[in-house]
Amino acid sequence: MKAPILQNKTNPFTGESLTFTTNHSLFVAPERTHARHPLSVNRKASSHQQERAGDLEEMVTAEFGLLREFLLEEEVHIKEKLQKQKDEKLNQLEEALTETTEQISQMESRADQLHLKLTEEENPEQLKGIKDFIGGAESWFERPSEVVQDLQSGEFLGPLQYRTWRKMSSVFQPAVKAVTLDPDTAYPCLWVSPCRTSVQMGKIQPNLPNNPERFTLYNIVLGSEAFSSGRHYWEVEVGSKTAWGLGVATASVNRKDEISLCPEDGFWTLVLRHNADGASEYEACTDSEDSLLHLSSPPRRVGVYLDYSCGDVGFYDAGNMSHLFTFYNAKFKEPVFPYFNPWPIINGNNREPLTIVTPHWGAMSSSSE
Repeated sequence: MKAPILQNKTNPFTGESLTFTTNHSLFVAPERTHARHPLSVNRKASSHQQERAGDLEEMVTAEFGLLREFLLEEEVHIKEKLQKQKDEKLNQLEEALTETTEQISQMESRADQLHLKLTEEENPEQLKGIKDFIGGAESWFERPSEVVQDLQSGEFLGPLQYRTWRKMSSVFQPAVKAVTLDPDTAYPCLWVSPCRTSVQMGKIQPNLPNNPERFTLYNIVLGSEAFSSGRHYWEVEVGSKTAWGLGVATASVNRKDEISLCPEDGFWTLVLRHNADGASEYEACTDSEDSLLHLSSPPRRVGVYLDYSCGDVGFYDAGNMSHLFTFYNAKFKEPVFPYFNPWPIINGNNREPLTIVTPHWGAMSSSSE
């Protein structure tokens, strides 16, 4: 087991010098009391994996089924709207055709009458009557109404896929949460933006109350929203920061004394640490040693996923939605809050804030609670 790293830190409220460890866990695996037959173990593991794969396949099918159902309903709705407009325009054309046909019939009747008059004996009085007759015929004829406007593709096509994607956001499970920060929990050197969506390190803020909710040893601030059911997802812009921490924390975590950022102490977190040698490394703060992550590229935006009932806390590169790490089967017994740690400024670096972001279609609440 690796030795814990000691650091000194001063309590900003009492001025007391404190020494604590930054090792995320001092977990020792229990000794084996008996050995099971390898063949039996392998068979049981194989059976479990097949069962698990089947369950996951069903869940994936169900998730895509919801999206397919939405797309089908949307397609039917648009086609019904198109059919309605088509029928309306065809009816207008049919009415115009009927009107024109009636006028043509009237004109033909007038033409027959005119032909009869022209065959009569010509005299001035009769010619005057023909002139009046022609003038009356012109007044009877009405100009046909303008041709019905063509169906416009912009209403039915245009950015069709984009518009559908925007509407599809209403069925996303979970929807993206517009979480906010709770300034009353923030470490005194953390500055929370007025809109409560951004936090960064700064100078200690004077005259802050040492309220029970506030963290006084660590650069931590929690979200305002408590989750005790349902599925939730939020995204945080980490940019080019060289150190940060994200995840969830239970309501009862110790906010005044030494803690470790692992499930044993009520934290499920992913961190980017800046080491003494200047290198940064990603680590899932588990109860075991083997928790370093080797990512192909550093994420600039991180998605945090919480399934409270299943006890899952997952992390994703929100740029391409690739999976980073997931804690499974946490036995939550109390509400949990989003966790944020912008980490200290190191050699003048890491000044960027952590910023909660939501997609441009706006903030949405999860309807899966």
